[in-house]
Amino acid sequence: MMSPTIKTALRAAALVAGAALSLAATGKTTRPLAAPAVTNWGAQVSVTANGSHRLGNPDAPVKLVEYVSYTCPHCAHFHKEADPALRMTLVPKGRVSVTVTNLLRNPIDLTVAMLVNCGDPKRFFTRHRAFFATQDTWLAKAGNAIAASARSLAASACARSAAVVSTASEVPIASTSRRTPAWATATAGTDPARHSSSAGTRARCPSGCGRWQAISASMPLSPAGASPAPRRMPAWQTRPRSRNCGPSRRKWRS
Repeated sequence: MMSPTIKTALRAAALVAGAALSLAATGKTTRPLAAPAVTNWGAQVSVTANGSHRLGNPDAPVKLVEYVSYTCPHCAHFHKEADPALRMTLVPKGRVSVTVTNLLRNPIDLTVAMLVNCGDPKRFFTRHRAFFATQDTWLAKAGNAIAASARSLAASACARSAAVVSTASEVPIASTSRRTPAWATATAGTDPARHSSSAGTRARCPSGCGRWQAISASMPLSPAGASPAPRRMPAWQTRPRSRNCGPSRRKWRS
């Protein structure tokens, strides 16, 4: 006779064989379990094509784009009020995605934006929140440093300007008075009191300065060195006037 242990093993083997035959008859196989879908979009950070950073579902029905200036008090105020509601409720469920783009207004904005973008992109929003949370502290220190630098630059510029002015005052200025030619100062008459030089002092009239010979002698001649030829009068001016010329023409009767 068979022992009870052997009988139990045979029964178990028969059950396993029957189950295998039934599965083979139906032709169905077991499918692997699908990977669980992402439920918390609040931890998903990606970099866009233009270098901005996006938090949340890229295919969210509502896409919020922020143009952020780290020195703007209104941006800091909006961040303090809107960030908790977006990060804790709407973004994790995939309804809203938030994209942050840097807006540079001054050198401080450039410096802070470089610090926030430096490092692991997944920790971008951590650094982003830290700078906005402490804006009042670091912005006041940066403003004082910039004001001191501006005062120093202004003082150095004033010193350079004063040095240039003092150097220019030591350089003699060339006389701008122009000498008047003799033919321009020669006028009719021989009164010495009516003639003066370009410097404003009285000068004596040379002998014969009121004559045409003295004036023409001081004027430049033609390129050939000779006096210009006399002007020839046109023919119509040399014709004798007829009896009937004039404003009123009258016909003489014989």
